[in-house]
Amino acid sequence: ELMASGASAIGAEEREVYGRIRENLKRLEGSGWFLNELKSFPVDNCGQAAVLVVLQYREDGALHVLLTKRSGRVAVNKGDAAFPGGKFDAQLDRGPVENALREAQEEIGLDPAAVDVVSVLPPSLYGGSPTSKTRLAVTPVVCTLNTREVTLTANEEVSDIFWVPLQSFLDSTNHRAFKLMWPEHWFIGSIVHCPDSATKETKTVWGLTAAIAIAVAAMATNRMPAFPFTALALQHKGGNSYTSNNLALTQRQIASKL
Repeated sequence: ELMASGASAIGAEEREVYGRIRENLKRLEGSGWFLNELKSFPVDNCGQAAVLVVLQYREDGALHVLLTKRSGRVAVNKGDAAFPGGKFDAQLDRGPVENALREAQEEIGLDPAAVDVVSVLPPSLYGGSPTSKTRLAVTPVVCTLNTREVTLTANEEVSDIFWVPLQSFLDSTNHRAFKLMWPEHWFIGSIVHCPDSATKETKTVWGLTAAIAIAVAAMATNRMPAFPFTALALQHKGGNSYTSNNLALTQRQIASKL
C-alpha cells in the first residue's frame, strides 16, 4: 500500500487561486487556442479514454500536480509517469468526467467528492501511427482539490503516487525535445525532468503526459513555457504530417493568448 498526502477544508486563498484557474481555462477553452487537428487522423473506431489532472495549491505559494508511476503489472508503458486515468466504459461512464473520476478512484483511491472539476480539455490522440488499431482519443479532465488533506492508496496498476510543482513543466532547464524513428514514421515530443514535491527526487515525465502537463501549466498560470513548445508530431511515410496532440502549442500561439 502506498500513501500520498496533501497538506481539511480549503481556505479563502486556495478558493481564490482555484477560481482564477477556472476562469483561465474556461476563457481559453473556447478561444480557438488549441490546435484542432485531431480530424487529420482517421479516427473512425478510435477508442476513448480520459485522464484526471489534479491540481493543489499549497502553503509554498505554488501549484502542484498529481502523477503516478505505472507498475510492472500493466500491459504497456511500464514504469512511466502518468496521470490517473484509463479507457471509457460505456456501461459505467456517461462521459469523460465520469471516466476520469472512476479511473482515479480505482487506481489511487481518490474520492470523487474530494475534487472540483474546472475544465474538460480537447482530446489528444494516443497510440502512435494514424493507422494503429490501438489508438485512443484521450480527454484531459482538470480538477482542483477541495480539501487540504487527502490520502491516496495505489492499486496493482500503480507503483508510486507523487506530486510535482506545476511550474516545473514551464522551466527550460527541465525540458528537452526528443525524436523517435520507426520504419514508417517518426515522432517528436517532450521530456521533462521535475522534482518530487516531497522528496525532491527527480521524476521523468514524457510523451503525451508531458504535453498535457505543459499545456495545463501554461493555461492555468497564464505563463508561457521558457522554451519553444511544438506539437507532438507524427510524420508518416508518403509525406503526410499529423498533429497528435491538440494541447501542444507553439510559443507564438501561447504568446498571442496569455
